[in-house]
Amino acid sequence: GTLLIWDGGLIRAVIVRPDGEGGAFKPCHEGMIEVVRFDNATKTISTTGADGHVRWWDYATVRDAEPDDDQIEVLIEPIREAAIGDGAGGLCNVKSIITTEPDHWLVQDANG
Repeated sequence: GTLLIWDGGLIRAVIVRPDGEGGAFKPCHEGMIEVVRFDNATKTISTTGADGHVRWWDYATVRDAEPDDDQIEVLIEPIREAAIGDGAGGLCNVKSIITTEPDHWLVQDANG
């Protein structure tokens, strides 16, 4: 679940989430990122992954991400996240999301 920031034909930064103390990090999602959307009204990027989570990122923070000279990863905390349950106590493997209103979603998981 890696979110890459490109500059021309080169990867400029790899966005990761903080994982505890001391600069440790984890990927944006556990498993593949299936959906990436930009919301012009809120200036956010949302990512949805096979891990059943939707995470929202501040667009300007992601756009301006610059890694240190000795690494390519940039730690960014999502501004919001939600887990999408499968109705049986687990999480969906999200493949697609359609937003009809800010608080109404149609979610398709890997099982259809």
